Amino acid sequence: MNTVILTKEGQLTELEWRVVEMALNDGPRSMNPDGRLARFVRFFFGISTARNLANEKLEALRRFCVRAWHWSLIRSEDLGKLMDAGYPSSAVFQIVAHIASSRGFAPSIQEQAS
Repeated sequence: MNTVILTKEGQLTELEWRVVEMALNDGPRSMNPDGRLARFVRFFFGISTARNLANEKLEALRRFCVRAWHWSLIRSEDLGKLMDAGYPSSAVFQIVAHIASSRGFAPSIQEQAS
């Protein structure tokens, strides 16, 4: 049974905040879990790679957060996918501010080409 938690517009749910924190531990290899590097590490070192989430909206959030935690630049493509998944800009600012407070600096967001 799925539970729906209603929040104010633009506020993340507890589950979504858990995904934000989980992305820190998932690491960059989880962006492409079937890629060459992830397969190499899994085969030779036995280190597993986080897999994609079944919920597409939460997976878009996870991917955005992995990028924000582990790179200093968030591509406009990643931001677009998060926004297409239904997250408002206020949620993006909350996430980036949270990650910046933990990292000590905010990742830059690539400007969109006009």
